[in-house]
Amino acid sequence: MWLVKALGGENLPFFSHAEKSPDVHTLSGHEAHVWCLAICGDTLFSGSADGTIRAWSTRAPYDQLAVLRGHSGVVYCLITTAQGRLLSGSMDQSVRMWDAQSFELRDAISTAAYEGDVADGATHQGATLLCLSITREYLLAGGHDGTLFSWRFRGDALVRVGAVAVAHSSPVFALCELGTAHDVDDKASAPAVAGEQADAHFASAGGDGNIYLWQVGGDDDGLPARAALL
Repeated sequence: MWLVKALGGENLPFFSHAEKSPDVHTLSGHEAHVWCLAICGDTLFSGSADGTIRAWSTRAPYDQLAVLRGHSGVVYCLITTAQGRLLSGSMDQSVRMWDAQSFELRDAISTAAYEGDVADGATHQGATLLCLSITREYLLAGGHDGTLFSWRFRGDALVRVGAVAVAHSSPVFALCELGTAHDVDDKASAPAVAGEQADAHFASAGGDGNIYLWQVGGDDDGLPARAALL
């Protein structure tokens, strides 16, 4: 059993529980605060205010495996998929998709490119991405300005789904799939089925004190209005 604590510093205390007593290991390398962690197989990923993502082995001697560079701002959120993808969201207003085994960048999308294309006619100029969630074949991202973004997985690419949704009146701090977490169906090579519905549901939590329920998919493959307010 392993326990990793992301503290307000550059190092990661790493606890491996042996039969008699726990051993503490420190994973050093980041040059600023560590904000987020994600795991894929035997690889631990950490995102930092230094703009990098670092990959670490969870097996002794817990080596650093790679440094993933590309973001120009704080990496606030990481999430992995069963298909070996790593997704990252950053203060630089972009989401990036990496191969969790080769550590190569597969796709990068800036939310600033969506300026003006917002549901209900609201304004938008890109957003710092604070949280990510995977729901079936979709990736969802929450922004500091209360916006929600959605993409569909298509092999090594992310395909935009619908307009930007204005979810909250303040930052979106958390997203959660209302189903089996991290179970993404890779349908890149599957033929489209006429009339097939791939709706997925998730919840968003914001600094405005509200939790909203959403649906992704349907005929227009867009984010509709809030389904419910809890």
